[in-house]
Amino acid sequence: MKLPRRTIIGFVLLAGVVGTLWLALVVHQAGHETSRAHFEAAAAKLTHAIEYRLSVDISAVESTAALFAAAPHDVTRDDFRLVTRHLLERHPSLRAIGWNPRIHAAERAAYEARLRAQGFEGYRITERSDSGEMVPAADRAEYTAVQYIEPREGNEAAHGFDVGSEARRRAAMERASATGELSITGQISLVQKDGSPGLLAFRPVYERRSATPTSDDEPLLLGFAVGVFEVADVIEQAIRSSRELDMAVRVADVTEGAPGQLLFGTAGATPESIADSRVRHVATLEVGGRRWSLQFAPGRAGQAELTGLAWWATLCLGLTITGLITAYLVSALRANEALTSEIAERQLLELERRELDARLQDARKLESLGVMAGGIAHDFNNLLAVILGNADLALTELAPESPARDELEQVRLAATRAADLTRQMLAYSGARPLETERFDLARLVEEMTHLLEAAVSKHAVLRCEIEEAPLFLDGDPTQIRQIVMNLITNASEALGENPGTILVKTGGRTLDRAVLGRATLDETPGPGAYVFLEVSDTGCGIADDDLASVFDPFFTTKFQGRGLGLAGVLGIVRSHSGAIWVDSALDRGTTFTLAVPRAELPPDLRDGASVAASSPRAERGIVLVIDDEEAVRRLAARMLRRLGHEVHTAASGEEGVEMFRRHADRVRAVLLDATMPGMGGAATFRALRALDPDVAVILTSGHSERDSVRDLAGAVPDAFLPKPYRSADLAEVLTRVDPG
Repeated sequence: MKLPRRTIIGFVLLAGVVGTLWLALVVHQAGHETSRAHFEAAAAKLTHAIEYRLSVDISAVESTAALFAAAPHDVTRDDFRLVTRHLLERHPSLRAIGWNPRIHAAERAAYEARLRAQGFEGYRITERSDSGEMVPAADRAEYTAVQYIEPREGNEAAHGFDVGSEARRRAAMERASATGELSITGQISLVQKDGSPGLLAFRPVYERRSATPTSDDEPLLLGFAVGVFEVADVIEQAIRSSRELDMAVRVADVTEGAPGQLLFGTAGATPESIADSRVRHVATLEVGGRRWSLQFAPGRAGQAELTGLAWWATLCLGLTITGLITAYLVSALRANEALTSEIAERQLLELERRELDARLQDARKLESLGVMAGGIAHDFNNLLAVILGNADLALTELAPESPARDELEQVRLAATRAADLTRQMLAYSGARPLETERFDLARLVEEMTHLLEAAVSKHAVLRCEIEEAPLFLDGDPTQIRQIVMNLITNASEALGENPGTILVKTGGRTLDRAVLGRATLDETPGPGAYVFLEVSDTGCGIADDDLASVFDPFFTTKFQGRGLGLAGVLGIVRSHSGAIWVDSALDRGTTFTLAVPRAELPPDLRDGASVAASSPRAERGIVLVIDDEEAVRRLAARMLRRLGHEVHTAASGEEGVEMFRRHADRVRAVLLDATMPGMGGAATFRALRALDPDVAVILTSGHSERDSVRDLAGAVPDAFLPKPYRSADLAEVLTRVDPG
């Protein structure tokens, strides 16, 4: 039966209208869900950025606490300034770092007097009165007053402030001391900025009461490392780093319950506006014993995206069947692509988060040990310089048959071992001075063969496959020998009492990024030509759970051992721009592979020539010694006089410059300490060169050469002499800077 025309037209019109309305609704819903998914991903990314920014800044407080835990009674004002200056530069949202020791009431007067004697003029323990003024603290059982704070500028009012005098600060400290973990206050009025809002982070520092702690030995609370934050700085940096600028953000402290205390809010980000938004994201962060609520809503551009006019356009363009089908297919494909892209983006974000967490943990461990090693190296090496130098001088004055020679040799040996331990710690932190020269790795290992045979177990068979062709590299041969000995010792101990084989192999390879990507380093070196050293054994192997930790400091599976051997190896490899990786299986053995960039054959060997080493000889003339340590100054003077020089000494940079001005025409060289109070080594160096651009300056320090010359603003001393040093080292350096 033939349908009437009107019926057909009506049916087509009805089908077109219904189909158009249905497709418009699908497009609208798909666009809305896609925009919602984008917003959720952006909010999650910003949440992680805020959490990461907080953890990075909190790590600076942890590093400060580690400094005082390592040497609780030896940290000076200058030590504190040196460490915290670098931390504040790396953490711009951290407004200040302080040290608040625990002071009993009976110690208050003596403590205030000692601080004033140390240069803190007018120092006293204070508290804030009801009117907001800083007044002397009232009598109480104990105080937690600010002793050190950096930067000093802008924080003068906080110096001496008893943090325990205010309830919210005291509550955070009590929570930190009870848990032994870092604790953060709620938002409070800061002392140092005329009552502006901020947060304080407290990290307790303990000292055990005995040298041999037991399970019943309660640690002694020494005080707190303190960080001062402004939440707005932290969150604004996180927003900039995540590039999520078009978003309403509200952060509140809800530890005591909702709605909580407002910590940060963008313009118009009220609880009502976020609650009224059709799309919003809420997250919770646990920070230092506090609970923060993070609320996000789309900004104006995001709201416009959520309420777009695409479905109106679809409705208008979908009046025909062809247009409806085309629009539907395009919308379906776009929705599917958007969903796939969103899933991939979320997977990538999760992978990036895990990588950032892993790098953050590694950075915390490296920074803590690096700060500790660098902070004590200078003072410790000054002491070793005096011990080693005086023992060396005394041995030269004693007759060969003197009974005291054995005791002095033991003193010198002990001081040398102590210096080796310091270098090992500095090698892990990457701060050990690198004495670079070009040498052949194959010949170095070949020369060590007899020493290696004596170092391995009597049950082990040592095999060496040494490349006959030269394998030159630029580096420190002493440090490379240390790597070889450490790896051989580990291989021998892996065999234990069982028979087995240790294989030492050298050679040259061209390595690509895929191979170098397996290296245990923060940064993968670039592809190219490398020389390699491979040490393998057929011992017990390493468990998979321990492989990731073998290079960690103080990690060891041995009954005896400090756990610094492989950590030192990693630091040396890092300082040589090399790579190292380990392959192991239980009961099958372990292989360590070290790769260092290959260097060209030296010109003197290409020409078949040899260079004879010149012996240092003493030359008479004035040598000016500038060092603030009296014992080091006297020791250097004795060494130089024994070498035949006239010696003038100065205890400060100002005195040294004045003495040089009087005797400039007779001074042969200047032995200058890089780290001195007042006029430091860098300022003294520039003043000497201003008086005489040609004067030979030998820079000496317990720090590394890299750190010591950093403040010279591009200027280069004639030589660097690391502490501790012996008479022969001093004579060799003098001959090198002025051989005539």
